[in-house]
Formats: sequence, C-alpha cells, structure tokens
Amino acid sequence: MSQIEPKSFVTKDGKRFVVRTVLPDDAEKVLDYTQVIIEREPYILTAPEEFSNNLSEQKRFIETVFHETNELMIIAEYAGEVIGFLNFHQGRRKKIQHTGTFGMSVKKEWRNQRVGEALLVSLIEWAQANPIIEKLGLEVAANNQPAIRLYQRNGFIEEGRKIRAFKIDSDRYCDLILMARFV
Repeated sequence: MSQIEPKSFVTKDGKRFVVRTVLPDDAEKVLDYTQVIIEREPYILTAPEEFSNNLSEQKRFIETVFHETNELMIIAEYAGEVIGFLNFHQGRRKKIQHTGTFGMSVKKEWRNQRVGEALLVSLIEWAQANPIIEKLGLEVAANNQPAIRLYQRNGFIEEGRKIRAFKIDSDRYCDLILMARFV
C-alpha cells in the first residue's frame, strides 16, 4: 500500500494543517475539492464538462491507488477541509517503472502559505523511501511562474517544452514545461 504517515505543517500565518494519504472514505470531500478547482483554476487540464462527480467511481479510483505499491494520492487538510491535493502515478511499462508523474493543486486562498511545499516535500520523501521510484516528473503551464519557482526550489529542473500544448481558449495557447527531479 502506498501511504505516508500523516504529518503536521504550519502555514506562514500560523495555521496548522496535515498532509496525509487519501482514504476511500475521503471520496466525497476529494470530489468537492476537485470540482471547485476545475471550475475556478486556469491551469487545470480537465475542463468542467469533462469532470465526473460520481461518488462510487471516485471511491473505486481511490481504493485502486491506495492498494498500488508505487502510486500515491495525498491531501493537505485544514479543519476537515481539503486545501491541497497531489496525485502520483508510476510509469506503467517495465523500462519506465522507475519514473512517475504527478499533478498537484492548492486552493487559491491557501497559496503562498507553504501548502504546495508541504505536498511536494511529502511526495519527495515518499519517493526517496520507495525502492523503485528514481525520478519524479510533471508538466506545468509556462505562464504559471509561482508553481515553476516552487518546483525549482525543490530541485526540479526543466527538461523540455511542449509548444502551444495548453489551449486557454479558442485562439490562445500556452506552452507546457516538462520538469523533473531525481530522488
């Protein structure tokens, strides 16, 4: 099972929050969080109309990840509310099983409060303890400078760029930057 020990962190303004493994019983709060993020955040790849808020599907998905050795799904939680989310998936083919990619989001009102850093550090520590995972990868919108700085501060480097890979609207595009870190 891919799990982390729950760990307490403190925001810049002194609020204590916890980063922990997502459990199947968290399905509803994860769905609620995801719906808010998809509707409000410009850098999320899923469009609102593509999102399924089916509770039983979400619970099955969480159970599947929970029982996978080299997958990880964690949340940052404050007073029972999900304020951040990170999902890591290992490479499926034998020659890339040592790698994996992740996506991460933090509620707008909790950004610049060390929540993203706490999620990222938790992933890195988990990967360092995992005998299979050697490399963490991600894609980030080129104009999302706060996220890029966060990744760079935590040892991620740019590996490449997908030109005009992110469609903002009918006639505006953004590059996606590929970043990675060896653990």
